[in-house]
Amino acid sequence: MDGEHKKWNDDRIDALSERMDMKFRRVDERFVEVEKRLDRFETRVDGRFDSLEARFDNLQRTMVVTMASVVVAFIAQGFLPH
Repeated sequence: MDGEHKKWNDDRIDALSERMDMKFRRVDERFVEVEKRLDRFETRVDGRFDSLEARFDNLQRTMVVTMASVVVAFIAQGFLPH
């Protein structure tokens, strides 16, 4: 009886191990999919930040040119000492 009981326990442990392996494979597959989704999201966010940086660069350039134009206009009108 003791030998049969041990075999029964061994079989149950083997079956449990197989089920756990299968479940962990499924979890691994899902993590791969989540990683792919995060990579796509990161690419989109990076693209948006690049676009936002370009807009700030353009705004800064416009502000510098505008300020330079105002200074030149003031000098031309004699408002600022030269």
